[in-house]
Formats: sequence, C-alpha cells, structure tokens
Amino acid sequence: MEVSFGSVYLYSKNPTGLFRFLSFLFDLEKVKKEEDTIDFSLGSTDFRILPSDESSQNLKLSFFNLNVFEPQQLTYLIQNVEFYAYKEGSKSIKVLVEAENYIEFSDSDGRVWRVELLHDSTTFPTKNNDFTTSDVRIC
Repeated sequence: MEVSFGSVYLYSKNPTGLFRFLSFLFDLEKVKKEEDTIDFSLGSTDFRILPSDESSQNLKLSFFNLNVFEPQQLTYLIQNVEFYAYKEGSKSIKVLVEAENYIEFSDSDGRVWRVELLHDSTTFPTKNNDFTTSDVRIC
C-alpha cells in the first residue's frame, strides 16, 4: 500500500495575514485562493489555510516540523521572524526557542512552528523490498 500526504490544514482567524507572514518567511506564492481559503506549497507539501472562528488556544500546536539542511537557514529564519514581527508591530509573532539544531517560533495565530537542522549524515528509512515472508518471525 502506498500512502502520501494530501494537504496540511492550517486554521486561522486571519488567513490572509497568516499567508502574508508565511509568504514572507518562506518566499511562497499562492497556488489558488477561493473566498477565505488559501492553498500553497512548501517544498513538496501542500498547505491549505482555512478560516476559523475558534479561540487561538485550539490553533497553537503544529503536529509536524520543518527541516532545513544548513545552519545559515536557521539563522535566516530567525532574522526574518524578528524583522516581520517588528515591521508589523506583532506581539504574537516571535522566536520562542533558538537551539543549536532547531528553532521554534509562533505565527499570527500563536501556532508554534518547529524547524530542525538535518545534518548530511542524517539518513531516512527507505522501503526495502528485499524481504520475503520467510523473513518475518511469528511471535
């Protein structure tokens, strides 16, 4: 069975404002906009920003993280978050954690984003089709 991600949904009290921030930070372009819904891609992942009347308390957690491959990219993101917050006079947009291998920042809805540094030595598991059913141990 092959499974892949569809869109990651981000709910926002101000979809246009959230997209302006993310667009500034990641140099994004809108794929399409319908009423209050905004679709865009970040890398190979599609995102959809949807309007929400819910309290920002329900919007704060992201259940994913983003990856970069160079330390300078973390520094660049930190500078852009701080500059955007200053430019817009926003108190909700800010860098929350600056660690050696990751940063966390909040967006205009108070949602926390985590960006991690992947080193060249980082490997990802790959699908291995070399196993047969005889390789499976029944417990």
